[in-house]
Amino acid sequence: NLPLVVLLLLMAAGWGVRAHYARMDDFPSVDGVFYLEQSRDLVLENRLPFSSFPPGWPVLVSLPLSFFDANNPARVYKVAQGTNILLSIVWAGLAFFLLRRDLGPWLALVGAAVLLALPLAIISAKGDLSEMSYGCVLLLFLLVWPHDRFQAGLALGYASLIRPEALLIALGVGVWAAWRDRKVAWGLILGTTLCVVPYVLFIHHHTGVWALSGKVGFLEAARAGHQGGAQFSLIFDNLGAFLTHLPRLLGIPLVVLAVIGGVARPRYSYLSLLALTPLPLFDFAMAERYRLPYLPIIMLAAGLGGRVVCGYFKALPDRLITGSLVVACLAGIWLVSGDDAFWVTRNPNAYPGMRDAGQWLAPKITPETRIAAYKPFVSYWAGGDFVKFPPDLAAEELLAELRAREVEYLVVNFHVARLLMPQLKPLLQQPLAPNLADQVRVLKVFDYTPDDHTTVVFSLSPVGGS
Repeated sequence: NLPLVVLLLLMAAGWGVRAHYARMDDFPSVDGVFYLEQSRDLVLENRLPFSSFPPGWPVLVSLPLSFFDANNPARVYKVAQGTNILLSIVWAGLAFFLLRRDLGPWLALVGAAVLLALPLAIISAKGDLSEMSYGCVLLLFLLVWPHDRFQAGLALGYASLIRPEALLIALGVGVWAAWRDRKVAWGLILGTTLCVVPYVLFIHHHTGVWALSGKVGFLEAARAGHQGGAQFSLIFDNLGAFLTHLPRLLGIPLVVLAVIGGVARPRYSYLSLLALTPLPLFDFAMAERYRLPYLPIIMLAAGLGGRVVCGYFKALPDRLITGSLVVACLAGIWLVSGDDAFWVTRNPNAYPGMRDAGQWLAPKITPETRIAAYKPFVSYWAGGDFVKFPPDLAAEELLAELRAREVEYLVVNFHVARLLMPQLKPLLQQPLAPNLADQVRVLKVFDYTPDDHTTVVFSLSPVGGS
């Protein structure tokens, strides 16, 4: 029982660390905004809006959110943080039980401790994205599979509502089980189908298209934007980034042991990694956080790889070799954690000007009011309808496009105009050029020093002025 007592103490400490850093973080992420708005609509309007962002994580957030003021954007974000903190602790606990089956309690305890202390895990726990929820449900599947295939199917089906690529795990495990047992895993199929079919019908109702996920649009966009050789170049570049991220996340010693264990000691758990195979097909950045839910499986492979290495040094005590490998792995993780550790106390999405602009607009608008910006933060804090600035248009053309889309307000941030959309710079010059002066009116300027966060709120006037 001593390992379990130590695990509980580590989980309590991990909760305290995460809660501390979450209190310092008040700004949602870009993708998180879309998840949080789904949760808010579930609570306030009792409906799930269609989105390319899957509903599994917003549904989880909506459960505790129903006990709080969902009209308060700050409160919605804090509820998501609190949910993620809890799930992050549960994730480490579930990883302990997965690792204990093959590696014993003490090595499992080391693995859980790494997951609790890993900077990227702390960042995810204090944020608003879906990695922790997906990681928990994935581990539930792996733990339940040997005992109840229907319940395992339910877990994997819900995992697909958080990350649709989990369906590849269902396919891989189903084929493997059919080959090994010489019979179809009907429990897995039934459990998964019960979760997936309602969502497929939901997508068809809203889009008229039969699809397993709203994320299909991202894949189609990547194909449309990368034809012929450009698509091969995209996949090649993504694979390069994908393969280099794992050593940067866990260090070379652990990754080398994982490769050895993956080859020499195969486990059905490794089939979970099938869910990573579609990532190089997309044209968004191969972020390290996409790998986070699979780290317990990588650790399992590394532990088994360590057993293989120990077998080559039979003349030496097992404890000496095991201890040396553990120290080498921990040192490797420590050496590569610096970049992520930098962001534990920071948030790249901290745009106070956009938050202040949204809160200023909130009492002046309705949920149907369209607010144009580069990022969705202003509309989130205001409670309005977000319209993203169309790319590659000069300022006058951009205003015409926004007017055609019935936008009432547009918000320009200095940092965005300088680095991301230089075509917005004419809107920040005073006085405005004559071709712009009769199209927009400055309503409010939020000044900051330094001025990267300075943000300007405009109303969009009819052509010829108002």
